[in-house]
Amino acid sequence: MAERERLRLMIIIGSIRKGRFGHVAAEWLASRARLRPDFGVDVIDLATAWLPD
Repeated sequence: MAERERLRLMIIIGSIRKGRFGHVAAEWLASRARLRPDFGVDVIDLATAWLPD
């Protein structure tokens, strides 16, 4: 499969609370998706991403 035909999967972790669990689930899902050669995977964590005020 050509690079331009790869699907992009973006996993967004929306919780920024202390003691959150979303990052664990997101990393598990990302690790499973990365096993597929037809997926490109990005994980975006809103707790660490720079967002304007």
